[in-house]
Amino acid sequence: MSRPARLVASLEAPSPVTGFGSAPCLMSGPGARYLVQCDDTELIVRELAGWAPGPTIRFPAPWPPGFGSWAVSPGADLAVFAGRHALRAVDPSGRTRWELRHPCWAGCAGHTDASEYVDDRDHRYSGSGSVAFATDGKLVWAHVPGPSVDEDADGEADGDDGPEEWLVLDAADGTVLARAATGTVAAGSVHVPHPDPGRV
Repeated sequence: MSRPARLVASLEAPSPVTGFGSAPCLMSGPGARYLVQCDDTELIVRELAGWAPGPTIRFPAPWPPGFGSWAVSPGADLAVFAGRHALRAVDPSGRTRWELRHPCWAGCAGHTDASEYVDDRDHRYSGSGSVAFATDGKLVWAHVPGPSVDEDADGEADGDDGPEEWLVLDAADGTVLARAATGTVAAGSVHVPHPDPGRV
């Protein structure tokens, strides 16, 4: 038996949809739902009360859209950005809570600021990783090229092509709690959260 689709609700996007990666999406946290969208300068998280928009939280983006991905904690109090050269956790005030540098997905020696590579074709079309919060918000899972700075002997993300890694980090301070080689050469990745906070 078929049923015709009917409009239940509509929501205005927090920001105009301007290109790749800027479409809004819905996410859920404990007892809350959010409409989330990344524009050229920030990640916008709008709490939904039923289907009505509620308070808006804004996280300054450390690099332009299209140069990485992001995840928002279930309580919307922290965003982690997975970029070409680093993972960076940012709170709504714009303060960097922690950062973990890793070799570049484009294979270069590294950059300190996105303005140094936004016009570079190799960076625009390089592979990329992804990041996700566990359902309880205490862990962050990340796919990065290895080795990350925390395990590199000289403390530098030097651009050496190491194996890609899957990391489990403490969301509070970015400490790497576990790691495993993925055995992959990825063009990109996506994490899918599991109801069990210890699994993704």
